[in-house]
Amino acid sequence: MSFVFEGFVTTLLESSFCYQLDEISLVFLFVSVNFFKSPLEQTLLLYYY
Repeated sequence: MSFVFEGFVTTLLESSFCYQLDEISLVFLFVSVNFFKSPLEQTLLLYYY
């Protein structure tokens, strides 16, 4: 019984860790996209005006 409980707890921890990792990578992706997008927009604005 305790073995099943331990397995359940480790699976829960692993899944929550993977979820946090996905969340962090999504935030990082969003920030990097905005970081690269804003200078690009500024250069385009400078180029057009």
